[in-house]
Amino acid sequence: MITRLRSSTAGVVAAVAIVIAAVAVVGNYHPTSPAPQRMTDANRGAAAQVLATGSGTSESKFVPISPCRVVDTRVHSSSFTVGQTRSYFVNASAAAIEAQGGDATGCTVPSGITAVAATIKAVSPTGSGFVRAWPNGASEPTTSVLNFAKTTIGDSSVLKVDTAAAKDFSVRVYGHRTHIVVDVQGYYVAPISAWVNSVGTLDQNWSSRAVTASRIPGFPVGNYEVVFDRNVVNCIYQATGYGTPATIITQPRSGNPNAVFVQTTSASTGAALDNSFFLTVTC
Repeated sequence: MITRLRSSTAGVVAAVAIVIAAVAVVGNYHPTSPAPQRMTDANRGAAAQVLATGSGTSESKFVPISPCRVVDTRVHSSSFTVGQTRSYFVNASAAAIEAQGGDATGCTVPSGITAVAATIKAVSPTGSGFVRAWPNGASEPTTSVLNFAKTTIGDSSVLKVDTAAAKDFSVRVYGHRTHIVVDVQGYYVAPISAWVNSVGTLDQNWSSRAVTASRIPGFPVGNYEVVFDRNVVNCIYQATGYGTPATIITQPRSGNPNAVFVQTTSASTGAALDNSFFLTVTC
């Protein structure tokens, strides 16, 4: 998919690619091709006012899935002893999920998630107690996700996870021995976006799930590659220009399914130029 965007010194000019309306925000205008520019917090704030619909880096989107079992200690391992902690995956191969007692075909949970919506069950407990769950590697919370008596019981919760850690989340049981079952009904995923400066450097403070950015070697100025943490081939790209009025073209990067190709040219002459931009990806 190719999107085109024209920015204007007056502020905003809309450009449409298929059914996508892109919005441009102009920072400091230079009548000639500018020297490499650095985005300032003040200018980012101006951009944020226009791009308020979906350009933030802290909010996560919920994606429901068919309920999928990721943990069942009755199938693999044994019941939790009192005070025992175990760690588990939610984003892993089918074999790794099955080894936890989960679905043998795995679960459709991608990388980059921030939390999961899950039901946690205490099965056949020997007495009363409670369960805590938290992102693996983080400090154990003081609150529980499930309280149980001497009967099988379950409850739904949103569990924060850390897919960058050795495993995604940890569980600890207090009170009495019990088996634990965890079923996932959906996940929360961070937005995909990148602030790229005119020299091709990535500003991680204002990017989300972007891995690297660079000007493409051997190409004229104004040609960039932005790499994310997932396949973005079948996604929608929207670029917002910053600085000199420019036309921006975005499309999948040949040879790298995780990357987006971005080209910036002068809105008045069509000549290639280096220009800062903000790129969002919707999958």
